[in-house]
Amino acid sequence: MSRRVIIIPACGRGEGIGHLKRSIALAKDLGRNACILVSGPTAPDTIVGDFPKNRLLDHPGDPAQWKYAVLDKRKTSLQEILPFMEANVPLIGIDEGGESRPYCTFLIDILPFPAAHPANISSPGFLPLPGYSPMKGGGINRVLITYGGEDPAGLTGKTADFLIHEGYFAPEQITAVIGPFFEALTLPAGVASLSSSESLYPLFRENDLVFTSFGITPYEAAFSGIPVLLLNPTEYHRTCALLAGFPEIGVKHIDKRKIGKFLDDPDLLRTLSTVPLPETTLSLAEFLTAGSFNDGSRCPACGAGENKAVGRFPEKSVFSCSECGATYAVPFTGPEEYGTSYFFSDYKDQYGKTYLEDYPHLLELAKGRLDRILALLKRDEETEAPDVLDIGCAFGPFLEAARDAGCNPWGIDVSREAVDWVSSNLGLPAEAAAFETFHSEEAFGRKKYDIITMWFVIEHLKDLQAAMKKIQSLLKPGGVFAFSTPNLNGISGRKNYQGFLKASPVDHITLWDPGWARTFLHHCGFAVKKTVVSGHHPERFPGMNGNTRGFRFKLFHGLSRIFRLGDTFEIYGVKQ
Repeated sequence: MSRRVIIIPACGRGEGIGHLKRSIALAKDLGRNACILVSGPTAPDTIVGDFPKNRLLDHPGDPAQWKYAVLDKRKTSLQEILPFMEANVPLIGIDEGGESRPYCTFLIDILPFPAAHPANISSPGFLPLPGYSPMKGGGINRVLITYGGEDPAGLTGKTADFLIHEGYFAPEQITAVIGPFFEALTLPAGVASLSSSESLYPLFRENDLVFTSFGITPYEAAFSGIPVLLLNPTEYHRTCALLAGFPEIGVKHIDKRKIGKFLDDPDLLRTLSTVPLPETTLSLAEFLTAGSFNDGSRCPACGAGENKAVGRFPEKSVFSCSECGATYAVPFTGPEEYGTSYFFSDYKDQYGKTYLEDYPHLLELAKGRLDRILALLKRDEETEAPDVLDIGCAFGPFLEAARDAGCNPWGIDVSREAVDWVSSNLGLPAEAAAFETFHSEEAFGRKKYDIITMWFVIEHLKDLQAAMKKIQSLLKPGGVFAFSTPNLNGISGRKNYQGFLKASPVDHITLWDPGWARTFLHHCGFAVKKTVVSGHHPERFPGMNGNTRGFRFKLFHGLSRIFRLGDTFEIYGVKQ
């Protein structure tokens, strides 16, 4: 049975009914494994409808049972999500405006609102909107007043009274929608009233203008081709309305000057009420089903879970660990495939040549790296040749360098094509395996190694904590562990931090810098003996605009080396 999904909406007095209605619709679309956590008064049957009662929960139970949790609470407290974070359950925030926002694994802003922490994706296209209809012309003869299921600010009565008192409309031109949680309401004589229905779309078609507040209704009306005027219950709602571009006429009280301007110029009102067609064409359920929401935001280096996002993008969120300081990504796409294209067309797109075309250069790099390692390895002339394990060996340049230097090399890589090439062309032992599932004795009959290397591999590991324990178990005392990885503190990261995070490949789980790498390796039982910052790109310095020649290029190249601003680095540690 598939793991279930829990949806946690805002419901009960003071919360309106919009979040609960949206959550029920989402749960129906997601299927029988989707449940809803309901708190507060029992939801009216008119809202719940035929949704199965056994999927309406009053307690989430064991958080670990859920594949992911959807927060549609408007403002979720940190205390509410702590059990889910401790169980490493992915948290998907929908229009989340509370203190939980920076902690959510993935954020979707369906409605625009001011937020210090941006969302992964923002689009009103996730609303269950009707087919788009252009604004119809003509005069405004009939108006609809609808302020949600509760209207705690009493805007329904205020709007009807104002429109009649100021002579804009006669009572028989006005229809008011009465929600299930309304307090006692007395409307002016002659104003038609209707109980809140499942859909307002038929009412839109019968009217020429909708009075409402910021939320889903303005979008529904605008997509139906009906202009809107927003009277909002709070300044927060007003700010959101302005961000969305809808015409508004005040907070709690109607501004006579504003409403007069709009009602005197229906064409202006229609223009301002028109919203652009959203880019998103998937429903919210389709989007969630298509995504790979399998991991929470727990730190892969130390396991801490209460971490804030520092970057959000459609395909990933990037977090900073509050405990160990690691910067790490949580991707929402499927696992990366390291097939033929990875080493050929993909590699050529990035470096201008395929991996095998670049092999002579990679071999020279490998020789330099091996020289640094052997200088750190304590051994005498009677010591046997060092045993080397290269994790992510690709087509074997480091294995070849190790063999030529008198070492005993073994390699593993997830690419079957690469290890077959190593075996047939270099005659060296290589195994197609992921490091997480690699068994050294079964593969090579070896328990321990003198040298373990990872060249641009360590950033791909999802459970860094477990990987480092495994490396410790495979490495002899005094052995050397060395790796290379992109440098978050290089010129590219310093010049444009968010740009660096965005450009970092989606399968790069951890993002490293030399300072944090030294601290982390020390914590894992290694003494860092050498750090080499590489990948210097003076043309990326501010003001260079890609220029790779001249005095300024040479100047910035020197500064890059002095201040260690290269975009990659290598680090060499000795097991204590």
